[in-house]
Amino acid sequence: MLELSENICVRKEFVGIEKTPIIIVDNMFKYIDKICESVRVNAKFNVQNGNIYPGLQAGMFRDFGETVLSYAKIAITGEYDGVSKLQCKPYAAFFSMVSSPGAALSFKQRIPHCDHNSPSSFAVMLYLAEGDFGGTAFFKHNKTQFETVDELRKACYATELESLEVNSASEFKGYHSLESPHFTAIGSVPYRQNRLLIYPGNLLHSGLIKDERDVFTSPQQGRLTANLFLRYE
Repeated sequence: MLELSENICVRKEFVGIEKTPIIIVDNMFKYIDKICESVRVNAKFNVQNGNIYPGLQAGMFRDFGETVLSYAKIAITGEYDGVSKLQCKPYAAFFSMVSSPGAALSFKQRIPHCDHNSPSSFAVMLYLAEGDFGGTAFFKHNKTQFETVDELRKACYATELESLEVNSASEFKGYHSLESPHFTAIGSVPYRQNRLLIYPGNLLHSGLIKDERDVFTSPQQGRLTANLFLRYE
């Protein structure tokens, strides 16, 4: 069931002024529908404490995770400079489903975010379910002009977010969209079943979520993704 497709299509794009590379892989698995159904039936979804993800998550199946990790490591070392001599250390792996309505989000869940501050960290995401769901967009913070947030920018950016929350929190009504007075979209990748997306963890991003289209509490209906997070050290 975990065979890779014979029709894999890989492309590399660069987003923003910083020209951050992202990798898009279409037709990843040969039997994606079977994989998706297995996740729906067997994954144990619940709220993960301490995680800002706006929904339910479940631990990733080990064999599935190892298959995705093996492919991702090859793709990353082939396309990103400076990681081939480093050790890959996965630090989180989930199946995820957006389930929180926009009105219930915290401030941090309403704005673009980064997963890690290291430029040698990566997010690997597979769109699992078939359906008309929202994809993923990448952003620039307008005041600082930051598109990525590394250790050198971390303190400055945190201060700006504190100010934004104090002075402008009411402007963020729910899930972030492509239009915002405080962030500018620099690229986006539409949702498509069996599409794998790889991008640096310090790149500002957000799911393009709409309540009426993407928010569900049942895995049979939901926007299912597989999310793997890696660091190279």
